[in-house]
Amino acid sequence: MKLAGFTIIVSFMILSLMGCQNKTSDNKLLKSTDKHNNGLFLIHIVSVQPGDEDKFIDHLDSVYFPAWSELKDRGQLYEASVFQTKTLDSLQDEAPSKDFLILIHLTSDPLTVNLFEAETELRKFQLYDKSYFSVIRSEIMAPTKDSYFPVTTSQDYERVEEIDFLVEFIDVNDSPEDLELYRSLMNSYFGPANGILVEKNLLFSFTAFETDKVISITDDEASWNQIHISGDYPEYLDLNWDSLYSDLLHKEFSVDLDSIWDLLPDIRESPPYYSGQFIKKLHLH
Repeated sequence: MKLAGFTIIVSFMILSLMGCQNKTSDNKLLKSTDKHNNGLFLIHIVSVQPGDEDKFIDHLDSVYFPAWSELKDRGQLYEASVFQTKTLDSLQDEAPSKDFLILIHLTSDPLTVNLFEAETELRKFQLYDKSYFSVIRSEIMAPTKDSYFPVTTSQDYERVEEIDFLVEFIDVNDSPEDLELYRSLMNSYFGPANGILVEKNLLFSFTAFETDKVISITDDEASWNQIHISGDYPEYLDLNWDSLYSDLLHKEFSVDLDSIWDLLPDIRESPPYYSGQFIKKLHLH
Protein backbone atom coordinates (compact mmCIF):
# COMPACT_ATOMS: atom_id res chain seq x y z
CA MET A 1 0.00 0.00 0.00
CA LYS A 2 1.24 3.46 -0.83
CA LEU A 3 2.20 5.88 1.92
CA ALA A 4 -0.47 8.33 0.79
CA GLY A 5 -3.17 5.75 1.38
CA PHE A 6 -1.86 4.89 4.83
CA THR A 7 -1.71 8.61 5.68
CA ILE A 8 -5.38 8.98 4.72
CA ILE A 9 -6.34 6.15 7.08
CA VAL A 10 -4.46 7.58 10.05
CA SER A 11 -5.60 11.14 9.38
CA PHE A 12 -9.26 10.15 9.17
CA MET A 13 -9.12 8.21 12.41
CA ILE A 14 -7.65 11.22 14.17
CA LEU A 15 -10.33 13.56 12.80
CA SER A 16 -13.39 11.38 13.34
CA LEU A 17 -12.52 10.28 16.86
CA MET A 18 -11.04 13.40 18.44
CA GLY A 19 -12.17 14.14 21.92
CA CYS A 20 -12.11 10.53 23.16
CA GLN A 21 -8.97 11.20 25.14
CA ASN A 22 -8.14 9.83 28.55
CA LYS A 23 -7.94 12.18 31.51
CA THR A 24 -4.71 12.15 33.41
CA SER A 25 -4.54 10.04 36.54
CA ASP A 26 -3.35 10.79 40.02
CA ASN A 27 -1.02 7.83 39.62
CA LYS A 28 2.60 9.03 39.63
CA LEU A 29 3.71 6.74 36.84
CA LEU A 30 0.91 7.79 34.54
CA LYS A 31 1.73 11.45 35.15
CA SER A 32 5.23 10.85 33.87
CA THR A 33 3.83 9.86 30.46
CA ASP A 34 0.97 12.33 30.06
CA LYS A 35 1.79 13.11 26.44
CA HIS A 36 1.29 9.44 25.55
CA ASN A 37 -2.13 9.24 27.22
CA ASN A 38 -3.66 11.42 24.52
CA GLY A 39 -4.93 10.18 21.18
CA LEU A 40 -6.23 6.78 20.18
CA PHE A 41 -4.85 3.56 18.74
CA LEU A 42 -5.32 2.05 15.31
CA ILE A 43 -4.96 -1.70 15.93
CA HIS A 44 -4.66 -4.53 13.41
CA ILE A 45 -4.86 -8.27 14.15
CA VAL A 46 -3.13 -10.21 11.37
CA SER A 47 -3.16 -13.90 10.48
CA VAL A 48 -0.09 -15.17 8.60
CA GLN A 49 0.38 -18.47 6.80
CA PRO A 50 2.61 -20.86 8.81
CA GLY A 51 6.25 -20.43 7.87
CA ASP A 52 5.77 -16.92 6.47
CA GLU A 53 6.15 -15.02 9.74
CA ASP A 54 9.65 -13.71 8.91
CA LYS A 55 8.42 -12.68 5.46
CA PHE A 56 5.65 -10.64 7.06
CA ILE A 57 8.07 -9.00 9.51
CA ASP A 58 10.32 -8.04 6.59
CA HIS A 59 7.27 -6.64 4.79
CA LEU A 60 6.41 -4.45 7.77
CA ASP A 61 10.03 -3.36 8.08
CA SER A 62 10.43 -2.40 4.42
CA VAL A 63 6.97 -0.99 3.66
CA TYR A 64 5.25 0.15 6.85
CA PHE A 65 8.06 1.20 9.18
CA PRO A 66 9.16 3.98 6.77
CA ALA A 67 5.51 5.10 6.50
CA TRP A 68 5.12 5.16 10.28
CA SER A 69 8.39 7.11 10.58
CA GLU A 70 7.17 9.77 8.16
CA LEU A 71 3.85 10.07 9.97
CA LYS A 72 5.69 10.45 13.27
CA ASP A 73 7.84 13.20 11.75
CA ARG A 74 4.62 14.93 10.68
CA GLY A 75 3.27 14.74 14.24
CA GLN A 76 0.47 12.30 13.35
CA LEU A 77 1.52 9.39 15.54
CA TYR A 78 3.39 8.90 18.79
CA GLU A 79 4.43 5.29 18.50
CA ALA A 80 4.08 2.04 16.54
CA SER A 81 4.55 -1.40 18.13
CA VAL A 82 4.30 -4.96 16.83
CA PHE A 83 3.85 -8.19 18.79
CA GLN A 84 4.15 -11.67 17.33
CA THR A 85 1.60 -13.77 19.21
CA LYS A 86 0.76 -17.42 19.73
CA THR A 87 -1.94 -19.12 21.74
CA LEU A 88 -1.20 -20.49 25.20
CA ASP A 89 -4.47 -22.42 25.34
CA SER A 90 -3.81 -25.89 23.92
CA LEU A 91 -7.57 -26.56 23.71
CA GLN A 92 -8.23 -23.60 21.47
CA ASP A 93 -8.76 -24.34 17.78
CA GLU A 94 -8.40 -21.11 15.87
CA ALA A 95 -9.30 -20.39 12.26
CA PRO A 96 -7.80 -18.00 11.39
CA SER A 97 -5.00 -17.58 13.91
CA LYS A 98 -3.99 -14.30 15.53
CA ASP A 99 -0.29 -14.17 14.65
CA PHE A 100 0.52 -10.45 14.86
CA LEU A 101 -0.82 -7.55 16.88
CA ILE A 102 0.00 -4.11 15.45
CA LEU A 103 -0.61 -0.98 17.55
CA ILE A 104 -0.33 2.51 16.08
CA HIS A 105 -0.69 5.26 18.67
CA LEU A 106 -2.26 8.26 16.98
CA THR A 107 -1.87 11.86 18.01
CA SER A 108 -4.75 14.34 18.01
CA ASP A 109 -3.60 16.43 15.05
CA PRO A 110 -6.66 16.56 12.72
CA LEU A 111 -6.51 16.62 8.92
CA THR A 112 -9.53 16.94 6.61
CA VAL A 113 -10.18 13.65 4.82
CA ASN A 114 -13.10 11.73 3.40
CA LEU A 115 -14.66 8.76 5.24
CA PHE A 116 -15.30 6.73 2.10
CA GLU A 117 -11.75 7.23 0.81
CA ALA A 118 -10.27 6.22 4.16
CA GLU A 119 -12.28 3.03 4.38
CA THR A 120 -11.47 2.20 0.77
CA GLU A 121 -7.76 2.54 1.45
CA LEU A 122 -8.07 0.33 4.51
CA ARG A 123 -9.71 -2.40 2.42
CA LYS A 124 -6.76 -2.20 0.04
CA PHE A 125 -4.43 -2.81 2.97
CA GLN A 126 -6.41 -5.91 3.91
CA LEU A 127 -6.29 -7.33 0.39
CA TYR A 128 -2.59 -6.71 -0.20
CA ASP A 129 -0.81 -9.96 -1.08
CA LYS A 130 -3.38 -11.95 0.86
CA SER A 131 -1.79 -15.16 -0.36
CA TYR A 132 0.23 -15.31 2.85
CA PHE A 133 -1.44 -12.94 5.33
CA SER A 134 -4.80 -11.38 6.06
CA VAL A 135 -6.00 -8.68 8.44
CA ILE A 136 -8.74 -10.35 10.44
CA ARG A 137 -9.72 -7.26 12.42
CA SER A 138 -8.91 -3.55 12.39
CA GLU A 139 -10.27 -1.14 14.98
CA ILE A 140 -9.81 2.08 16.87
CA MET A 141 -9.22 1.54 20.59
CA ALA A 142 -8.81 3.94 23.50
CA PRO A 143 -6.44 3.30 26.41
CA THR A 144 -8.50 2.39 29.45
CA LYS A 145 -8.32 5.17 32.03
CA ASP A 146 -5.65 4.61 34.74
CA SER A 147 -4.66 1.35 33.01
CA TYR A 148 -1.97 2.44 30.55
CA PHE A 149 1.65 1.82 31.57
CA PRO A 150 3.45 1.17 28.27
CA VAL A 151 6.72 -0.46 27.31
CA THR A 152 8.36 2.94 26.89
CA THR A 153 7.93 3.77 30.59
CA SER A 154 9.83 0.69 31.75
CA GLN A 155 13.06 1.18 33.63
CA ASP A 156 14.42 -1.86 31.76
CA TYR A 157 13.46 -1.11 28.16
CA GLU A 158 16.75 -2.58 26.94
CA ARG A 159 15.43 -5.97 28.15
CA VAL A 160 12.25 -5.82 26.10
CA GLU A 161 13.15 -8.83 23.95
CA GLU A 162 13.52 -10.98 27.10
CA ILE A 163 10.04 -10.16 28.33
CA ASP A 164 7.13 -12.61 28.20
CA PHE A 165 4.07 -10.64 27.16
CA LEU A 166 0.62 -11.93 28.00
CA VAL A 167 -2.06 -10.82 25.53
CA GLU A 168 -5.77 -11.12 26.32
CA PHE A 169 -8.67 -10.51 23.92
CA ILE A 170 -11.58 -9.93 26.30
CA ASP A 171 -15.26 -9.97 25.34
CA VAL A 172 -17.29 -7.97 27.87
CA ASN A 173 -21.07 -8.14 27.52
CA ASP A 174 -22.12 -5.43 25.10
CA SER A 175 -24.48 -3.61 27.41
CA PRO A 176 -23.96 -0.12 28.87
CA GLU A 177 -24.26 -1.46 32.42
CA ASP A 178 -21.73 -4.27 32.05
CA LEU A 179 -19.28 -2.16 30.08
CA GLU A 180 -19.45 0.58 32.70
CA LEU A 181 -18.98 -1.91 35.55
CA TYR A 182 -15.96 -3.44 33.83
CA ARG A 183 -14.48 -0.01 33.14
CA SER A 184 -15.03 0.95 36.77
CA LEU A 185 -13.23 -2.19 38.00
CA MET A 186 -10.31 -1.40 35.69
CA ASN A 187 -10.21 2.30 36.67
CA SER A 188 -10.49 1.68 40.38
CA TYR A 189 -8.55 -1.52 41.01
CA PHE A 190 -6.91 -3.58 38.28
CA GLY A 191 -5.35 -0.72 36.31
CA PRO A 192 -3.86 1.18 39.28
CA ALA A 193 -2.73 -2.09 40.92
CA ASN A 194 -0.78 -3.07 37.81
CA GLY A 195 0.60 0.45 37.63
CA ILE A 196 1.99 0.06 41.15
CA LEU A 197 3.66 -3.21 40.12
CA VAL A 198 5.21 -1.49 37.08
CA GLU A 199 6.43 1.32 39.31
CA LYS A 200 7.95 -1.21 41.73
CA ASN A 201 9.63 -2.94 38.76
CA LEU A 202 7.84 -6.23 39.45
CA LEU A 203 5.90 -5.94 36.17
CA PHE A 204 7.55 -4.71 32.98
CA SER A 205 4.47 -3.02 31.52
CA PHE A 206 0.68 -3.10 31.48
CA THR A 207 -1.66 -1.61 28.88
CA ALA A 208 -5.42 -2.00 28.60
CA PHE A 209 -7.55 -0.86 25.66
CA GLU A 210 -11.26 -0.71 24.92
CA THR A 211 -12.88 -0.68 21.50
CA ASP A 212 -14.11 2.66 20.24
CA LYS A 213 -14.91 1.70 16.64
CA VAL A 214 -14.49 -1.53 14.66
CA ILE A 215 -13.29 -0.64 11.17
CA SER A 216 -13.35 -4.07 9.57
CA ILE A 217 -13.65 -7.71 10.60
CA THR A 218 -13.28 -10.94 8.62
CA ASP A 219 -13.61 -13.48 11.45
CA ASP A 220 -16.95 -13.93 13.22
CA GLU A 221 -15.11 -15.22 16.30
CA ALA A 222 -13.16 -11.96 16.69
CA SER A 223 -15.73 -10.45 19.03
CA TRP A 224 -13.67 -8.91 21.81
CA ASN A 225 -14.03 -5.29 22.96
CA GLN A 226 -11.01 -5.11 25.30
CA ILE A 227 -7.34 -5.96 24.80
CA HIS A 228 -4.88 -6.26 27.70
CA ILE A 229 -1.12 -6.65 27.29
CA SER A 230 1.12 -7.25 30.29
CA GLY A 231 4.87 -7.74 30.25
CA ASP A 232 6.30 -10.25 32.74
CA TYR A 233 9.93 -10.46 33.75
CA PRO A 234 11.25 -14.02 33.28
CA GLU A 235 12.71 -14.03 36.80
CA TYR A 236 9.25 -13.37 38.30
CA LEU A 237 7.17 -15.92 36.38
CA ASP A 238 6.99 -18.24 39.40
CA LEU A 239 5.71 -15.60 41.80
CA ASN A 240 2.43 -16.31 43.54
CA TRP A 241 0.59 -13.62 41.60
CA ASP A 242 -2.79 -14.31 43.20
CA SER A 243 -1.31 -13.72 46.64
CA LEU A 244 0.57 -10.65 45.41
CA TYR A 245 -2.55 -9.05 43.91
CA SER A 246 -4.64 -10.01 46.92
CA ASP A 247 -2.23 -8.33 49.32
CA LEU A 248 -1.86 -5.31 47.06
CA LEU A 249 -5.60 -4.67 46.68
CA HIS A 250 -6.14 -5.12 50.40
CA LYS A 251 -3.32 -2.75 51.32
CA GLU A 252 -3.83 -0.05 48.69
CA PHE A 253 -7.59 -0.15 48.07
CA SER A 254 -9.06 -1.91 51.13
CA VAL A 255 -10.88 -4.48 48.99
CA ASP A 256 -10.84 -8.26 48.80
CA LEU A 257 -9.54 -9.62 45.50
CA ASP A 258 -12.01 -12.51 45.44
CA SER A 259 -14.95 -10.14 45.80
CA ILE A 260 -13.76 -8.27 42.70
CA TRP A 261 -13.05 -11.42 40.68
CA ASP A 262 -16.50 -12.76 41.53
CA LEU A 263 -18.06 -9.90 39.55
CA LEU A 264 -16.30 -10.83 36.30
CA PRO A 265 -17.89 -14.14 35.17
CA ASP A 266 -21.32 -12.54 34.77
CA ILE A 267 -20.11 -9.67 32.60
CA ARG A 268 -17.42 -11.16 30.34
CA GLU A 269 -16.29 -14.28 28.58
CA SER A 270 -13.17 -15.95 29.97
CA PRO A 271 -10.50 -14.86 27.49
CA PRO A 272 -8.04 -17.15 25.69
CA TYR A 273 -4.44 -16.34 26.54
CA TYR A 274 -1.64 -15.59 24.11
CA SER A 275 2.05 -15.12 24.56
CA GLY A 276 3.55 -12.17 22.73
CA GLN A 277 7.05 -11.46 21.52
CA PHE A 278 7.83 -7.75 21.17
CA ILE A 279 9.58 -7.05 17.86
CA LYS A 280 12.05 -4.38 18.87
CA LYS A 281 13.26 -3.47 15.36
CA LEU A 282 9.68 -2.52 14.43
CA HIS A 283 9.19 -0.30 17.50
CA LEU A 284 8.93 3.35 16.54
CA HIS A 285 8.86 5.69 19.54
